[in-house]
Amino acid sequence: MAIASQTISSRQLWLTVMVPFSLGFVMASASRSMNAVLATPLEAELDLSGAELGTIAAAYLITFALAQIPLGILLDRWGARVTQALFFVVAAIGAVVFGLGSDPAVLAAGRALLGFGTAGGLMAALKAVSEWVEEERLPFFNGLVI
Repeated sequence: MAIASQTISSRQLWLTVMVPFSLGFVMASASRSMNAVLATPLEAELDLSGAELGTIAAAYLITFALAQIPLGILLDRWGARVTQALFFVVAAIGAVVFGLGSDPAVLAAGRALLGFGTAGGLMAALKAVSEWVEEERLPFFNGLVI
C-alpha cells in the first residue's frame, strides 16, 4: 500500500488518484439522484405505482447505508483502489440488472446492487487522497474531490 510519504509526480497524482476517484464520486452522486430523473419514464413505460417507485428508491438507499460498515473495514484492510474496484464491479452488475429489468422486484434488486456498489464513491476517494497527498495539502485535494 502506498503511503503519503512516498513522492509521486503531479501528473501521476492526477491520473491515478484525482481523476479516477473523483469520477467515482460523481458516478455515486449521479446514481443517488437517478430515481428522481427516471421516475416519470419508469412509471409510464413499466406501469409502476408510486409505492413501487418508492421501494425501488429505498432499495438503493438502504444498501448504500448498510455498505458503509464493511466499506470502512475494507478500505482500511485493502486500500481504496482494490476496494473501490470491487464495489464498482457490484455497481456495474446492478446497473445491468436495473437496465434489463421490467419487474419491480428486479428493478429494486438492480438498484440495491447499484447502491451497495456506489457506497464507496466519496470515502474511497478521500482515502486515496489521504494515502497519496501530503498532510498539509489534504484539505485542498479533498475539496477538489468533493
